[in-house]
Amino acid sequence: DTVWIEGTEDWVTLNQVQGIYFRPAPELVADLVEEGPQTRPWVRNWARSVDMLLIGIVFSVPIQAVLPDELNSLWVDRLIQFLGLLIWIPIEAALISTFGCTPGKALLRIRVTNKSGNYLSFNQALSRGFSVWLNGLGTGLIPLVTLITTIKSYQQLSNSGVTKWDRDGRIKVTHRKVGIARTLITIAIFAGFIALVIYGTASALGGPG
Repeated sequence: DTVWIEGTEDWVTLNQVQGIYFRPAPELVADLVEEGPQTRPWVRNWARSVDMLLIGIVFSVPIQAVLPDELNSLWVDRLIQFLGLLIWIPIEAALISTFGCTPGKALLRIRVTNKSGNYLSFNQALSRGFSVWLNGLGTGLIPLVTLITTIKSYQQLSNSGVTKWDRDGRIKVTHRKVGIARTLITIAIFAGFIALVIYGTASALGGPG
């Protein structure tokens, strides 16, 4: 479509007008259709937790095989978490720039795009990932710092509807209804992980009796 606005000599197309953003038609990109409230800090937190759980498992398995005794150290656990989060940044950027989501976000029906509804470039997603790692997770090395940055980000998202990294990058996070089935799957993932932790702890202590 073409429009005429004050300051132009002739009619111009809409995509030339500053401040006008286009989003894909719902029938073409159904995954980007908004459903319900779009400020859902807890849903975003659980989606990221699923991703962190997956990368943690992938990262710790080879360490368990090579250095099993070192995993009993608190500082080794924190270092593994720190390195896992750092390694996750480019992986997440590749997934978001290609699919608009990560496994956790796909499970809980979250999409990350630019204001026009298009997937981010790899560099945009990488920049966002570093900002989340630093400002949202506090690098994950010191639990108290991570707790403070997480609470701060939660309050910012709840109060303003956007996080610092999404505001700075002009990024849009779109939610759709999660549904009972996906909720149960998410619960089952964490329940299974907790069961594995308990089993592993019991085995390390020599088991009951």
